[in-house]
Amino acid sequence: MNQPFYDYTILDEYKRYDFISIGEHIIKKTILFYKTPHVEIYSLTLADVIEDNKLYIYTVSDNGDMKKSWRQFFQQSLLF
Repeated sequence: MNQPFYDYTILDEYKRYDFISIGEHIIKKTILFYKTPHVEIYSLTLADVIEDNKLYIYTVSDNGDMKKSWRQFFQQSLLF
């Protein structure tokens, strides 16, 4: 992929990727991979990291960087 994406930090044995979304605001985000009960199937979640390092998945930040955030999402999927 030759399109730019954000720098990221790998956490939890490659199951969490934190990055900073830079658009109209600066928002800390994370991409999480959760194992499901099914063999080799994972759930993929994009969340905002809010106070006390809690995750918030019910948000529309409308930060103006949707394409770059989706590239980030895709890039982490390839790494996983």
